[in-house]
Amino acid sequence: MAPDMWSGWGIRTLSADHKSFNPYAYQLGAVWPHDNSIIAMGFKRYGFHAEAAQVARAISGAASYFQGNQLPELFAGTQKDGTNFPVQYLGANVPQAWAAGSAFLLLQAMLGMAPDAPSASLYIDPILPPWLPDVTLSRIRVGAHTFIQFMTGGIPDQVALGNYRWLVVALYWALLIGSFVVAAQNWLRDPQQRTGYHAGVFAMRLVAAGMWYLGSLWKLPLPVSGGFQSWMEQSVKYSSFQWHSDLMHVFLDHIGVVGPLVYLLELSFTVSLMLGFMVRISGIVAGLFTLNLLVSLYNDPAEWPWTYVGIILTHWMFAATSAGRSFGLDNLVAKRLVPLRGQGQPLNRAIRWAFSAA
Repeated sequence: MAPDMWSGWGIRTLSADHKSFNPYAYQLGAVWPHDNSIIAMGFKRYGFHAEAAQVARAISGAASYFQGNQLPELFAGTQKDGTNFPVQYLGANVPQAWAAGSAFLLLQAMLGMAPDAPSASLYIDPILPPWLPDVTLSRIRVGAHTFIQFMTGGIPDQVALGNYRWLVVALYWALLIGSFVVAAQNWLRDPQQRTGYHAGVFAMRLVAAGMWYLGSLWKLPLPVSGGFQSWMEQSVKYSSFQWHSDLMHVFLDHIGVVGPLVYLLELSFTVSLMLGFMVRISGIVAGLFTLNLLVSLYNDPAEWPWTYVGIILTHWMFAATSAGRSFGLDNLVAKRLVPLRGQGQPLNRAIRWAFSAA
């Protein structure tokens, strides 16, 4: 690689010999990790194995200087001299998906992995450099769609449960079938439901329910799972407020009780959203639950807080718009199945509100 393009931390976007070169400029000499990973794949394809490994070594070495080993969107293309370190571009996105993904593509380049999904085959041609003498990969799948694995108990969180995974798979299938049965009843009984709006809200509920179902899996096995314990420890460490950190520490000390309760809570969100049952209540509670996640992990460098903001607003939107009234049990109950009397009584008013009937 020519020295005018090679910084020692990676390949620059512009030659250092060019009159417009500026190592701190966005496209005039900075180093982009994802560009470098694509270049490494090109080196591998044309037989330049040492060069591919050289790029991988440089990018991974640069990552070690950034907080949490997270690669930024780009960093300065200054020359490595043994005494300096890579400088993050001012305003670079961290974390960023394509920067994070470059690590996997660099590994793929060194391993010479070429998946062929239609034939369910994986071709490999590994040539590892001295600084990476061995690599172990597990649970590599080629050909089967992740959704199919999810629906048949094949994703890692399900497989880890052993034979008990069939119970959680059966539960999801039952809820999914139930949700379509309820939707069909709405379609047949209530002509006002036959709109794109109601179908769209129904689809959004199913997606949100799937998120809660997947989230509940790493609370298993009960009473304490490794994933949930790790999350609790992160909450104590990265909480936005000391009083909240102290509270989460109390929960961590009693994780054997908290774990099953959190699992049941997330499972209740799944049931409510899939069946459209009491969505006003579950939407409010799910939003508050996610707000706790936002406060807990706001300072975690591996998290993007706006993800939680989006989840909060989505569920509060479900509550505000009575999303259970779109192909859900809430609509059937409000219009058909619960002929409440004495509507002025507080209990009946509360029930009607919960089912979005008032």
